[in-house]
Amino acid sequence: VAAFAVVVAFVVVVVFCGTATNVDGLVFDVGSIWKKAVKTYSSWMGGTPVDGNMKTPPLSQEKLVESYKKHFAIKRAEQVKAVEEIFEIPQFHKRFNIVKPVLDELFRTLRNSQKHLENVDLESLPPIPTDDEETLEALLKVWENIALFGDLALRLPDHVHTLLDGHEVRTELIEWGIKEMCLSSPIYEEVHQKQLLLVLQETKLADEIDPSYFNPFTDKHIKDKQRAEREQKEKLNKELQRRLKYEKAKKPKLRKTEL
Repeated sequence: VAAFAVVVAFVVVVVFCGTATNVDGLVFDVGSIWKKAVKTYSSWMGGTPVDGNMKTPPLSQEKLVESYKKHFAIKRAEQVKAVEEIFEIPQFHKRFNIVKPVLDELFRTLRNSQKHLENVDLESLPPIPTDDEETLEALLKVWENIALFGDLALRLPDHVHTLLDGHEVRTELIEWGIKEMCLSSPIYEEVHQKQLLLVLQETKLADEIDPSYFNPFTDKHIKDKQRAEREQKEKLNKELQRRLKYEKAKKPKLRKTEL
C-alpha cells in the first residue's frame, strides 16, 4: 500500500508541474539552452570588461549546479507531460509505436555516453565540468535520459518491460545509469531520487526487493479496476431497479368497490 501511494504521489506531483509538449527532442535535446547560456557567460570569464573596470567573475560549481537544476526541473516537467500524453492514448499498440523508437534511441544514447564516461576519472570531476564539453554532454545525456526512462517505466510499465526484460545490455545500462551516475548526483533532488528507487523496484534491479511494491499503472491493474467499476455500477443499477420496483409495488391501488 505504501509503495502504491508513493508511485501515485510521484506521478501526480510531477504531472501537475508539466507544460504542453510532445516526445520530439526528449532524447536529443539535452540542456541545449542551459549550455548555451553557460557558454556565453564563460566567454566573458576571459577578462572582458563589463563596465570598463570590473571583470566578470567565474561561476562557482555551486552556482552551476543550482543553475542546471532549474533547467532540469523544466526538462522534467516536459518529459512527464509528454509521457502523460502517451499514456492517454487508448490503444496499446499505438502507445507502443511511440515508446519503442524513443526507448531505442534512449538506450543508444546512454550506451554512447557510457563509452565516453568509462574513460573518465569521475571522482576527480567537479559536479558540472564546463571545461570538458564532451564529458559534460555525456553527463547531461545520462541525467536527463535516465529521468525520462523512469517516467516511462512507472507510467507505461508494460511497454517498457516488453523492450527491457531479457535484454542484458539494456538492463545493465539502466542499473549503471541509476546506481552509479544519478542517485549520487547533486542534480537529483529528493523527489527525483525517490523516482529512481521506484524504478529500481519496477525493474527488479533494487538491492532489496520490496514485496509491497505495486505499480497501479500496469495494464492488468487498469483493466481490473475498470471491470470492477463496471460491475459496481451494474450492481448499483440493479439495486436501484429493485427499489423502484418495490416502491411501485407498495403504492396503494384503487379497488373496484372504491370507484
